[in-house]
Amino acid sequence: MKFLPAFCCALGLSLSSASAAAPEIDITTPSIVRTRPAIISGTATDTAETDPVAVAGVKEVLYQFEGDKRWRKALITSTDTASTTWMIEIELETARGKRIYFRAVDIAGNESDVRGLRFRRGT
Repeated sequence: MKFLPAFCCALGLSLSSASAAAPEIDITTPSIVRTRPAIISGTATDTAETDPVAVAGVKEVLYQFEGDKRWRKALITSTDTASTTWMIEIELETARGKRIYFRAVDIAGNESDVRGLRFRRGT
């Protein structure tokens, strides 16, 4: 979050101009995965509501295995001011029977609701 003040100042905005809305996260990969290793992907969006000077954008997408306390960073594959695509690559055998949780954090520090899915290998 250290870069936020410099980012806002460079744009001529104050921190109060940052979006107050939490981002939203979607998982686009179906729960049956046929690739090895499994590639799980999705989108995260953050909008500036109706305020034309509010700063919006997804800073990071995090994931966590059920029963784990550590959140890991997903790879951001593309981004623009409102929408970000992300992915993770995992061996499903490592996560067998576990749910994987995802959340997005925007540049203002707002966090999305946590979304989770249990994935399994397809044939």
